[in-house]
Amino acid sequence: MRIRKIFIQAFIALSILGLLPSHAYSQNTLPIGKHLKDALKLNKKRAPLYAELTNGESLKLSYELMAMESLALLLVGHLDYAAKPYIEAGVGLFDEDLIDMKKTPEYLPHFEDNLAPTQKIEIETKLLMKKWIKKIKKDDLQALYQDAVLLLKIGVLKETNQNCLTRHFVESIARSLKNIEGHREKATSLGLEDPKEILISFLKIQVRSLPWAQSIDKKAFDIQKMNVPLFCRDVPHVPYE
Repeated sequence: MRIRKIFIQAFIALSILGLLPSHAYSQNTLPIGKHLKDALKLNKKRAPLYAELTNGESLKLSYELMAMESLALLLVGHLDYAAKPYIEAGVGLFDEDLIDMKKTPEYLPHFEDNLAPTQKIEIETKLLMKKWIKKIKKDDLQALYQDAVLLLKIGVLKETNQNCLTRHFVESIARSLKNIEGHREKATSLGLEDPKEILISFLKIQVRSLPWAQSIDKKAFDIQKMNVPLFCRDVPHVPYE
């Protein structure tokens, strides 16, 4: 928690000084790096728009999300490069797992049909994270996929006007799980090494990111309750079935 706070403060300081873009926006055009770089650009563009609607209250949350994305750029670059030989051979590691940020909904100052949330839905993501990491270690990936789908379709993440970052992560986890066997089969057919270890490493990072995503979501609820769709229109829908 302390490390997270220090990183966020450093991110804000760099932003204010105008030093952030050259450090945070990776030139990496591989799938994960590109996805995070595009997300940073979008959130930097929309942050002042939400700040105008909230008298600046949303700005610290926008900064925190961008700090999270910037930290991810530092942590996952090795996975992009590990996936590069597969991508060059035509196996869509990460490229088929991450949805292009161009598919993010257009900016709107209010929820569509003014369907703002009225009651906060709590999610115990720390317990969920521990449960899902255990399933990954046991190689019980099908059960994990079913957990994620149920959570999204009939569980606490079925509502789309709150917990939007958490929902986005769980959608991404489900999609990654859905694609794993296809990636492995295609790699094998091309005579490449089994990429399962690379894919599982990325999956673990996504699962371990859930508590931070949920922490931001919880703080965003009061703003969303004001009919400001902070984060809820700032991520693309991720098909996972």
